[in-house]
Amino acid sequence: MITAFFLLRRDLEMSDAKLAVQVGHGTDFIHMSGKDNTSYAGWLNGADRRKIVLEVNTEDHLTNIIMILERIGTRFDVIEDWLGSEFEGKRVTGVVVHPLEEQYLPKKLKRLRLWS
Repeated sequence: MITAFFLLRRDLEMSDAKLAVQVGHGTDFIHMSGKDNTSYAGWLNGADRRKIVLEVNTEDHLTNIIMILERIGTRFDVIEDWLGSEFEGKRVTGVVVHPLEEQYLPKKLKRLRLWS
C-alpha cells in the first residue's frame, strides 16, 4: 500500500475549511513533483491510494520531524499559508510526506495521532 501523509499543526487551531486547504496545498506538491517520485505512479493509479492526516502539537514538534525526514531521506514539502484569513502573516502549517510504500514509513510517523 502506498500512502501520502499530511502532518498539520494542532496549535494553530485551524478551521475545517483551512485544514482542507492545507491538505490541498500538500496534494499540489505531490502532483507537481510526481515525476521525481518512484512511488507516485503506483499511488496515483492504485485503487487503495491512501491519504492520512496526522497532527503535530507545535511548530517545534514539526521542526523535529522535518529534521528526521531530512536525515533519513524521506521526500516531503513544507506547507505554508500566506493569507491572513485565520492568522496573520506567513505560517508554516505543516508538511506533506510524499507517497511512499509502508516499509519505508518512518517510525516517528507511526507515533503521531490521527487528526480528529
